Amino acid sequence: MNSRGGGYGMDAELARKAELKYDTAAEHEASSWLAAVTGISLSSDFAGSLKDGQILCMAINKIKPGTIRKIETSKMPFKQMENISNFLKGERTQPNLLARSSC
Repeated sequence: MNSRGGGYGMDAELARKAELKYDTAAEHEASSWLAAVTGISLSSDFAGSLKDGQILCMAINKIKPGTIRKIETSKMPFKQMENISNFLKGERTQPNLLARSSC
């Protein structure tokens, strides 16, 4: 038995609000763009495809080669976070790098 009910109360209300704000058109556009840049088709689970950070690292390396030296392939959470952190650092050092790229 689950001691934390998610189907009612504040948790459910916040989940419903987040779901209403979610833009599926923007998700599709981002997915298409990432696929065009990397050459890798993302799964239907967009967030799951980005969770390990590998596709994000590949995208930034396609736009500016060598930005991220090593892309971690481990499924360990701290290695996945390292990929995402490296992606964010790469974007910070090259402001608007992703916005300037076009496919």
